[in-house]
Amino acid sequence: MVLRSLACAHCGGQLSILAHLNRKYCSPACRHAAAWQRSRPLPRAMQVRICDRCGARFETHQKHARFCSRQCRRSGENARRAANAPPMHECAHCGQGFSPRRKEYSTYCSRECSFAAKRAKLLGKRSEQAAERAFRHLVRWDDRQDRLDLRKVLAIKKCVCCGEDFDQRLRKSQRTCSETCRARLYAETVRRHRPAHRKARRLKYGKGWRKRCRVLGVPYEPVNVVAVFERDRWQCQICRCKTPRRLKGKVHDRAPTIDHRVALTNGGGHIYENVQCACRRCNVLKRDGPPVGQMPLWPRMEAQTHA
Repeated sequence: MVLRSLACAHCGGQLSILAHLNRKYCSPACRHAAAWQRSRPLPRAMQVRICDRCGARFETHQKHARFCSRQCRRSGENARRAANAPPMHECAHCGQGFSPRRKEYSTYCSRECSFAAKRAKLLGKRSEQAAERAFRHLVRWDDRQDRLDLRKVLAIKKCVCCGEDFDQRLRKSQRTCSETCRARLYAETVRRHRPAHRKARRLKYGKGWRKRCRVLGVPYEPVNVVAVFERDRWQCQICRCKTPRRLKGKVHDRAPTIDHRVALTNGGGHIYENVQCACRRCNVLKRDGPPVGQMPLWPRMEAQTHA
């Protein structure tokens, strides 16, 4: 192979490369620098202009520059808005000057002046009673826009939990302003009605399993809950999650509880073949529904008493 000596296309340094390689730069840094230089736009020539606001001369490379500073630009914009502002109109009723918002409402300065002028016009053409009826009809027709504003005012309600005002159109709930207040109100309602619910349940079914079974007419035998938990290996028979012994008697989703496969209200009895271990969450969701899964064939367990 033939060696040749070339110069870098960016920095001009000498580099020695093989003849069949077409290298232009001596290093990646020179290659990146040349690419960045090629991507930059060519600088525009500075131009001398005269400020439209103060008349001072200034240099700029912008194509449509009109002002020499921000202060002059703001002053020029304010002057342009003032020059293009609509002319002052004179109210046809009270004679005061005003700037109209719309061209079609440029006769009177306010709604009061408009009503007063129309009422005076009606009084001049008709009798007093006929003018009063026409004026009431006119007021009812003109207050349609005010009804929309009234709806906005009526949509503002006070939260029953925290007392803050909120727009009920932005929420499905008509009583609370946020999800936190809704959850707090629900918890307070449950806590307030729980004693009455428990009392009604005890009066209907009795306090213990024996009384409930006697009221419902289903079979009963003393069941040792610990023996049932040991039989089911401290595992929920519905979702198969672990129900540790340390959570027994506590308010926890995985706390072990006694569940009747066939609910007492559906004819199931309080016997070993019909009870199983279930976590508190599954027991609450199941309630008195149908049995979940297949009925297991447990061996007969003798009735045990609590230790």
